[in-house]
Amino acid sequence: MMFEAYFLCSFALAVAAWLSRGYHAAFTSFFIIAASICLVIALVKLNRDYQDARQKDQEQKRVEVRKALREAVKRLNPEYTEEQIDWWIGG
Repeated sequence: MMFEAYFLCSFALAVAAWLSRGYHAAFTSFFIIAASICLVIALVKLNRDYQDARQKDQEQKRVEVRKALREAVKRLNPEYTEEQIDWWIGG
């Protein structure tokens, strides 16, 4: 969860930009740009973490569904061999 560090960094840079508002505009602009970049990186990393977690969840559900399907086929057709069940499930 590296995105948390980027969120904290963007917040710290925004505070630094707010504190430097009385100084030269280049300082304030630098801090605002750096904070914006950190915020964008944090949002991209958060989105990727969400997609990875969702993909893992879908894979886990897929395994559970295949296992339940295998059991259902075994119950309905006890004469099937394991190879026939694999063929039936695999298409």
